[in-house]
Amino acid sequence: MVEFKKHIGEDHSFLLTAKSQLGELSFCVTEAWWNSFEQERDKAIEKIDEDREAIREKMEKRRRQKEEGLLKLARNLLNDPDFSRIPTQRGMKAYALEKHPELSELDDVIITMEIQKFSDKIRARKKR
Repeated sequence: MVEFKKHIGEDHSFLLTAKSQLGELSFCVTEAWWNSFEQERDKAIEKIDEDREAIREKMEKRRRQKEEGLLKLARNLLNDPDFSRIPTQRGMKAYALEKHPELSELDDVIITMEIQKFSDKIRARKKR
């Protein structure tokens, strides 16, 4: 883009328009350097969009990995006898968040769904 700095302040196109009652006729002449500039600009915009998407995908992957690690930590509570004795899901959730405060980083809906699954698994174990 450095090669275009010398054109700053210059006109890049000329437009001539003739109007009549029947219509309008326009003629436009564009400098060759402006066409090159537009192509380079479009490439730069495309590159920025690609980089932005790559960064977004990378951040999403990190978020999923962190979430999976936290869920794994929460699943370990199934082996905790104190957790298994808690009669309500609300109590289980409070215990889980007290024992592992980092679980609060998870979306509340996800925590609630996991606690519901835990509760069901504990009930199933007790019926055996």
